[in-house]
Amino acid sequence: MFVVSYIGLISLCVMLMRGLDKEMDKEKDKEKRERMETWVNIVYTGTIYQGKQDPAKLFQAVAELIRDGQVEREAISVDFYGGVLGWLEKDIKKYGLVGVAIQHGVVSQEEAIQKQRDARILWLMKWESITKGIGRFEMILERIFSGKEGLRYSREFNEKFAGKPEQGVVPLKLFEYLAARRPIMATGGHKDEVNKILDDSKMGACCETVEEIKDFIRGIY
Repeated sequence: MFVVSYIGLISLCVMLMRGLDKEMDKEKDKEKRERMETWVNIVYTGTIYQGKQDPAKLFQAVAELIRDGQVEREAISVDFYGGVLGWLEKDIKKYGLVGVAIQHGVVSQEEAIQKQRDARILWLMKWESITKGIGRFEMILERIFSGKEGLRYSREFNEKFAGKPEQGVVPLKLFEYLAARRPIMATGGHKDEVNKILDDSKMGACCETVEEIKDFIRGIY
């Protein structure tokens, strides 16, 4: 970019260079690394289905870690990026985590990916139900077919598959999280393909109890 001014017959040319300050970028990266070393942010991106996924164990684990002085309240956060849910906010208040667990609302896909990459822990909430008949497929049928027709298809599906565990079902969110290359903590559900993938990849663990969740967080903190 050139700025030219004329004074009589004399012209003065000044070149203004455009670019990034590498030293400033290095300083920002340093601050980010230092912050990540002393602060645990647990990130969940996407939708949460009430009655199908349950955040209670993680909330209890975080509340107990803070209460027992094992993690400072200012040094941990649980960040939700997705639709703001009234029932979830009630659970947050129930466990005394207002200001710690925060619903940020819906963000763009690009921002969600960045939040995943910046997380110390990525939280995967598995389906609590171990049967197809009362899980996600039944809910999809109810959404596709409205009214009595949807209810009929849902009941027929339930009668056919109730009590049979899901096999080979892996949530797409797991692959998003794996791409972010951050530690993954899966909670809820039962032993399934997610357990095997996390074990084989060494990218995280499935935590079935409050104590296992606390151990995972302490290991990062």
